[in-house]
Amino acid sequence: NQEYRTLVQQTEINFQTGIANKIETVRALDTVMRSTCPSASMWPNCSLTPEIFDTLTSPLILMGGMSAMGTAPLISSSNQKQLYEFEHYASEVYLGAGLDSFGSWKYPNSTLRGVASVGENGFYHDTQGNPDSSNDYLAPIMQISNSTQSEKARRSVLLNINREPTRADAIGEVVRCFEQAAATNTSSDECHRITEFIVPMLDFAVSPSALLVHPVSIEGELKGMVFSAHYWADIIQFSIPSSVSGLVVVITCNEKTFTYKFHHGMVGAAEEGDTHD
Repeated sequence: NQEYRTLVQQTEINFQTGIANKIETVRALDTVMRSTCPSASMWPNCSLTPEIFDTLTSPLILMGGMSAMGTAPLISSSNQKQLYEFEHYASEVYLGAGLDSFGSWKYPNSTLRGVASVGENGFYHDTQGNPDSSNDYLAPIMQISNSTQSEKARRSVLLNINREPTRADAIGEVVRCFEQAAATNTSSDECHRITEFIVPMLDFAVSPSALLVHPVSIEGELKGMVFSAHYWADIIQFSIPSSVSGLVVVITCNEKTFTYKFHHGMVGAAEEGDTHD
């Protein structure tokens, strides 16, 4: 019993350390993007080359234990001209890098890709954003880690992360936090949010994940988001010594619960519900 309590206490410390590492790595990416495009007039058409972005985020992902990192500008759905110009810009960046298999929606008879969301009938061109959200922003992924190597990563380019409710809730909280900080002339450094359980984009297996979003502020204006994604299994694996067997971890968030069981130091696949003995 004492051994169990000691193990759990250390696991909680490791778990908190893991989350803190993720926040710091996202802040590092935020600093890079603000330095890359320091003027508000340079947004939303701001990016690094896909090759440089992959080189930059590779060690950050390793240090933070993430599955992916990315950037997404915020574009008002009422500014259709800016949205169309951004689609042109993003298409030029990826086509210019020789990466033609990107995006999930394509203009007919054109190489131009458009902002996409997932509906009942598959991917569609999203120009209106989330009607259920209190903000009208579109947040299309401009850059995503490993895009030079992974076709799956490239397909997520231009997906609107402010469309799916769980992601939209977190982004909405970040926007409100930022607006409050601006109104009171205080720092927005703590305006990061982590989502509830999400399904990884383009991966519809039962692999509970979370998304950490952080605002990008340029000249006091909210211009975009940097984000990281992680699988809960990865942070649990990081938090528990490799010698452990028989430990069961149950994570609950609102109405969703998942159970992970350890065998010889390795975490098993997520089981829906609380299935511990």
